[in-house]
Amino acid sequence: MTDSISSTRLPLASINLESFQVTNVILNNREFIPQGTALDIKLKLDYHAVSITRPGIEEIKNFGIRFVAYISDSQGLLELNTQSTAIFASTREVDEEFLESHFARVNAPAIAYPFLRAFISTLTLNSGLAPIILPAFNFMNSLENKAVELPAPPPNELPAG
Repeated sequence: MTDSISSTRLPLASINLESFQVTNVILNNREFIPQGTALDIKLKLDYHAVSITRPGIEEIKNFGIRFVAYISDSQGLLELNTQSTAIFASTREVDEEFLESHFARVNAPAIAYPFLRAFISTLTLNSGLAPIILPAFNFMNSLENKAVELPAPPPNELPAG
């Protein structure tokens, strides 16, 4: 009985985050948003694992987690869309089975997500807006659906003055 279970498991592997790259950003601030204005933020996050080939290397031991984040407010004042990829190295070859594994569907997105959160928070703050801080997210709960509506953070506000 344990033989059938162990035969369906992937060989042990470890993953290491090599880099996080933002590849596309669109920020539309439809009109001046006065300091202290609370925005009712809506968030949608799509993500999936992709294999990454390196020139001149036959064995594929790299993969990425591609994030697409859609952020808007209910009043239509703000829209932010980002695309980013976290690049990982693996100790085993990356194939379709690996890309559907727990490592690629839960562990890797959970490792990379804080980098996306930090980027969005810093971008909005440096744009003169209240920082948008994405909520914590449990990737284990999203195994069935890789496009998720995240719970909205509390309304963000810049301190007046």
